[in-house]
Amino acid sequence: MKRTFVLFVCSTLLMLYSFNVKAQKVLVKPTIQFEGETYYIRSVETTKTFDLPGTDKEHSSKKNGAKLGLYNHENMIDRKYKFKKSRYKDWYFILVNSDKFRLDVHGCYKDKYFCKTYKHKKGAQLQIWSYDGSNDNDGVGLFRFIEVRKGQYRILNKYSGLSLDATGDNKVIIWDWHGGQNQLWEFIHVKTGQRYEGKLSSL
Repeated sequence: MKRTFVLFVCSTLLMLYSFNVKAQKVLVKPTIQFEGETYYIRSVETTKTFDLPGTDKEHSSKKNGAKLGLYNHENMIDRKYKFKKSRYKDWYFILVNSDKFRLDVHGCYKDKYFCKTYKHKKGAQLQIWSYDGSNDNDGVGLFRFIEVRKGQYRILNKYSGLSLDATGDNKVIIWDWHGGQNQLWEFIHVKTGQRYEGKLSSL
């Protein structure tokens, strides 16, 4: 009888230990890297993600000047992006999944005249431009990610000093920072569905 009781207690403790180990494995999130991994960039306000015009099969959007928009979260190649460090501390390129294009800002540079849109003026829309792996000296294609709340980031453009902003008609523009939900962004890891949470800027 005593031996049976001891075996029962040992068996129960072993089961509880196994359950606890499994629970810990479920609760602990896998560590994900930021640079080099593929992400959806999602608006906190709309829950829509960065998207390029055209369908996934057509790739009609893959040309210089194609404007960035927002669309429902789906597993499409034109909604997947990567991040690459530049030679400037805390500033990154945002690359379209193919790595042949990067995001920058539509419009003329400051020294041009009689342009409808300028790259440093609020309201200018995000676009894609060819990327050859070189660094961006003027900063128009460089972005900094400043964590405002856990897992939610302000995206700052180097050239303009303005922040990315989601508009009511699903465009992504640059605008003065005011801290609204439409200026906060999340990075969702494509493979795991996990939201990235980590400090990406010294600011």
